[in-house]
Amino acid sequence: MNERVAAELALLRSAYPDGELHGEGPWARIPAYPIDESIWGRASVEVAFQFVLPGQPPYGFWVLPGLTLATGAAIQNYSYPVETPFGPGWGQFSWSPEDWSTQEDPRAAGNMLRWARSFAQRLAEGA
Repeated sequence: MNERVAAELALLRSAYPDGELHGEGPWARIPAYPIDESIWGRASVEVAFQFVLPGQPPYGFWVLPGLTLATGAAIQNYSYPVETPFGPGWGQFSWSPEDWSTQEDPRAAGNMLRWARSFAQRLAEGA
């Protein structure tokens, strides 16, 4: 594991201690990501995402189990089922960061922790 990946993983684990990489990457998984039960009918999901390094913005995240809205409404920009390196049965949200930039020091700009925290924004939108 290179220094950047180790620094990014340490940042991720500062907020999500059970966060893990799939081998050396490029996938990460958070086994219990909190979500709004009133929107999704459950309190947490597993979350997976591609663990990208400087030079490219991240895109998309995956949840297990696949989600449905408590209201029964359709979910926009969501595909189910899809497969990840963690297995089948995941749902994929199309999601991208706003104003993503990276720096040599991962704490100074866009990093995988900020990316993972941004999922809460999309999940709070519901449909």
